[in-house]
Amino acid sequence: MAMGSNFFKVTSTFYADKKRPLTVGLGIAYASKPQIAADKKRGMLAIWESYLPDNGELGTVVLTKPSHITGFKSFEKQEFMLINVQPGTPITYFVGAGWTKSPDFKSQKEWVDYVHNQIGNLRF
Repeated sequence: MAMGSNFFKVTSTFYADKKRPLTVGLGIAYASKPQIAADKKRGMLAIWESYLPDNGELGTVVLTKPSHITGFKSFEKQEFMLINVQPGTPITYFVGAGWTKSPDFKSQKEWVDYVHNQIGNLRF
């Protein structure tokens, strides 16, 4: 992650014996009882989790092109954004985090506003 940024870019290529599209899960694990926002229109899966009183609150997000998303699923303490990928073709997505004990975000609203404002600046 570049200094001053709360996102990092990931490019992955998946391979398979057959050339038909693959469904891949991009996920976020959590510890307790998070607030979950799955938004296909924005290409976003976001989690906000409290570790109060001692350790603040943490927001995490996965972002991709909305057209890649086929759905969202939960499994145990994990949330997944399901995307279609073509074997051998790179797929790009972004992962980010914000913490209330950093100087950047003091609330969930500040984190969500930041994510929404950054979506248009990301190049997939």
